[in-house]
Amino acid sequence: MPAAVALAAALESRWLNGVAQPVATWSMHWSVGAAWLLVLAAALYLVTQAGWAITVGRWASLLALWGASGLLAASALRALESAWWLPFQPFAQRFEVPSWVVAAAVLVYLRIEQVWRSRDGGALVILLMVAALWLDLWLMAWTSGMPHTLAEVVRTHLGWLWHVGGKAGVVACVFLGAWCLAGAVPMLQSWVRRDDRLALAMGLGLVGFTVALLASLGLLVLPGDHWQAIARFLAGAAVWVNFGALYLVWRRWRMVESMFGWGIALALMMAALGYVGAGAMDRLV
Repeated sequence: MPAAVALAAALESRWLNGVAQPVATWSMHWSVGAAWLLVLAAALYLVTQAGWAITVGRWASLLALWGASGLLAASALRALESAWWLPFQPFAQRFEVPSWVVAAAVLVYLRIEQVWRSRDGGALVILLMVAALWLDLWLMAWTSGMPHTLAEVVRTHLGWLWHVGGKAGVVACVFLGAWCLAGAVPMLQSWVRRDDRLALAMGLGLVGFTVALLASLGLLVLPGDHWQAIARFLAGAAVWVNFGALYLVWRRWRMVESMFGWGIALALMMAALGYVGAGAMDRLV
């Protein structure tokens, strides 16, 4: 993502011809998409201890590998473009180095993970790498200036992640609402109240809301409508905090079924209040 700044300026240059332009556009999307693979990997690492550590952990490691490799590959493609297709747009290493450092750190961690056969530190490491990319995005947006083309690409990807992550979390919340009702409706108990389905809903909700929260953080630093970005971040943070608390309760006290049902209801109510409050704030702007 941050590695694409120099190329984004070239996209608006008159020197682009019919061959170079689509390649350059894909290079930019490639970098941004690789960064968001790391976001998804970080979210998956959070739920590796939820009951399907092997399956989820493999996907988390695989996405982290794809994300790190994608950052390096997109940077290499930009070097080729600067040498062959875009001679008037030099290869700006100061924009490439942050993504190189992040990719190298992720690859080193994955090697350590493979040797030690443990993913316990995955969430912390990948989240730190995502934070490094977010900090670099903030520095580009407010220090060096971000070209319009790159800003639009980042905004499009982030908006997509925000909506997909939020919708996945809503689906999980709908199931959890049905889980609460199943206590009073015997016909629903056999279908809803199963440990594997509850674990899937809890994991899906945490992953979805984590992705949405990280996307809202990225939108917060982009130039543009900051009040809308702040409202979106507050809504995402309110939902994530409440669902995260519910997730911790479920992880530690799964046998307290009656109290867990009340916890679900409280978390859903607080999440709804967060969305309503953020929406009201957005309308006041």
